[in-house]
Amino acid sequence: MARKLLNLPPELLIKSLEDLSVEDVVCVAQTCALLRTLVSSNKTVFLNTNDRDNILALPFGRPLTSLSSKTLHERAVQALKSVERQNASPLSHLPFSALNLVYNYSDPPSDFFVHGNVLAFRAQKRMYVILIGSTGVIMKAVQFVRTLSRIE
Repeated sequence: MARKLLNLPPELLIKSLEDLSVEDVVCVAQTCALLRTLVSSNKTVFLNTNDRDNILALPFGRPLTSLSSKTLHERAVQALKSVERQNASPLSHLPFSALNLVYNYSDPPSDFFVHGNVLAFRAQKRMYVILIGSTGVIMKAVQFVRTLSRIE
């Protein structure tokens, strides 16, 4: 039976991988050399996965379509290894409460700035700059007291 599956044309094999998860595609690629070559040489396999946007860590500002099939395959494997490591041990992170930020309806956070994994915003007469780790948790945070001065 398996031999007959591998004898199918590549187009049908690719079609059969549509709408699988990224993890499923990586597992299929690990079964034999033919399927590994098929997956690593056709980016449509990863472009048609059902969770590609959630699991593939990409360079900022680069769409999936701009990456080679080999790069997509490598990123998928890296992402799955990262998820496996994260699940094996608890995350250590800086809790949001460490910022001593209490929501104030009369002075809500504003002036948000995001660049890569850095988030900055103004709240309660302070400027907060937060470094967010690759897992989405706060790694470092600093706050600056805003001093008002008049420019003449």
